[in-house]
Amino acid sequence: MKKKERLFAFMLTGAMVIATVAGCGSSSETNANGDAEEQTTSITAPQAYPLPEGEESSTSLGVFEYDQTYYVTLTADDDADIYYEVAEGEDAAETPTTDSQKFEYEQYQLIMLTQPEASSEGDVEQVYNIKAIAVKDGETSDVANWNYTVTSHPHHDLKVSAPVDSEGNEVSDVTLIQDYDNDKMYLLEGSERAMVIDAGYFDAEDQGNLYETAREIVGEDKPIDLVIAHPHPDHVQMTHQFLCEENKALGGAVYVNERGIEVLREYVLQFGVESGMFSSEDEASEAYDAQLKTLSNGDVLDLGDKQYDIIELPGHQVAGIMLYDQETGYLFSTDQIGNNRAHRADSLWMQFGDMTSTFFADPMDVYQASLAVALERLDTLGEVKVIMTGHNDVALLGTEYIDNLKQAVQQVIDNGTEGLHTPLNSLEGLEENTMTSVVGERLEDVNWAAVNVNLENYLSDGYRDGNQDKLADLCNLSVHLPGTKGNLLWEDEAFGVNINWDYPSDGTKPVRKETSDFTAQVPSGTEEIELVPTACASDATIQVNGQPVNSGEAITIALDEADTVISIVATAPDGESTHEYTVTVTTK
Repeated sequence: MKKKERLFAFMLTGAMVIATVAGCGSSSETNANGDAEEQTTSITAPQAYPLPEGEESSTSLGVFEYDQTYYVTLTADDDADIYYEVAEGEDAAETPTTDSQKFEYEQYQLIMLTQPEASSEGDVEQVYNIKAIAVKDGETSDVANWNYTVTSHPHHDLKVSAPVDSEGNEVSDVTLIQDYDNDKMYLLEGSERAMVIDAGYFDAEDQGNLYETAREIVGEDKPIDLVIAHPHPDHVQMTHQFLCEENKALGGAVYVNERGIEVLREYVLQFGVESGMFSSEDEASEAYDAQLKTLSNGDVLDLGDKQYDIIELPGHQVAGIMLYDQETGYLFSTDQIGNNRAHRADSLWMQFGDMTSTFFADPMDVYQASLAVALERLDTLGEVKVIMTGHNDVALLGTEYIDNLKQAVQQVIDNGTEGLHTPLNSLEGLEENTMTSVVGERLEDVNWAAVNVNLENYLSDGYRDGNQDKLADLCNLSVHLPGTKGNLLWEDEAFGVNINWDYPSDGTKPVRKETSDFTAQVPSGTEEIELVPTACASDATIQVNGQPVNSGEAITIALDEADTVISIVATAPDGESTHEYTVTVTTK
């Protein structure tokens, strides 16, 4: 079976393909006597993903509500060419011919079905009709015909349900709340407190109320904390609602990483006043300060009988954090990792470049180092079993997605722009500067991964435009006692969330560290430590105290009675560029 036959055979079962005649791969004509004569063709009609609502055949990729702008992918067997027509209205599209628009699947083309303008009075529906043919070697398939109904719900209407994983099972003890853009928010309840992760979009002309929605579920007595996992506009706009007098009196707090304090304040002021909750920006700012708390690595949010560990992961946004539940293995990553919907052709959005001083995404070498530190912290806490993100319609299972994400990042670091794809989905105005690194098949594997990057900053300065072989950085350096997990360098403030870059507390761009000297403290009497240096580039080499070592592998180092100084030198793939790190091991 050829690749595309293998990828999309699963979509044939239950497909809502209405051919121009009965039977796929056949057509009928009449002879001189008026009798029907069946003509056959070996070309199979195109398939579509996703299929119209109610006809989806892949539960592992999600069963969707068509209440947002939608994107349809067409596929054909045997690498046949696809031509299609699209129009508003049931069965309204013209019959396609080879003069119709050609669908370029290999370039990740998508047919956009735009969501109709919403009304506060009720649902608004728009039917779209797509017709398509497959053509190969002069033969043409029957016409495939799909009718999609795309709905806009009122913006005040927040959807409440249980998250569903990629096997179709509900995720226990988590409530999923979605805004009118299907941005995901999660309500978690403990014996003493409740918590909502992120605060979605808000329309002052047709107001939804996230706080009241959560309060109806939680009841009257518990405080409801709001955690903003990163202050991008689609995750923060109902923050002001949690600053109400009721929640303040109960002790409810609004949490954000310190690098996001002022960005979040701007949204609180804007929507707090626009909503009518506050009479002025000064009043909104005062309420914000009264309930504001910060979160960073090592913090634990305690809801009573449930605890959530905080892991910082800047990159997509500089104040990004994730929350991990050791008891269940649940990881709430919002947009820090994940967001790989097949039907929207989403990817990890890192294409923001240098839009403003506080709105940007990190280059891949910077993000890789932050990701390595965050994943090591996760590894010390437990196994990731379920990942719930800010946009995925199904929860991801296990760590396969994380492995694919690391590989997608690695491809950019090792190869630069070579092998990158045109964007699966990009922000308007950024299409020409956006490229995508892809790992896995998005229409087959729920754990496929992709990263959007901006050609102006896909790698940090000095490493772009064919110079990626000069990258000599380590992406992580771990020191631990033999047989233990964790990293003793985490206690050194100079190490931070990234081995090579400092993140200013005001939320502006990271800057190169002036030194790569770190200190690890060990208990008195410790005779040896294990050191694990990991290079950014796959073809970089590493020496420890002048001896070659393998990237990512632990080596044992005997300690002196006094301080032990360890030299680590990474050499870039070009064989010339180097970066030296020093670790001094001292006794507590």
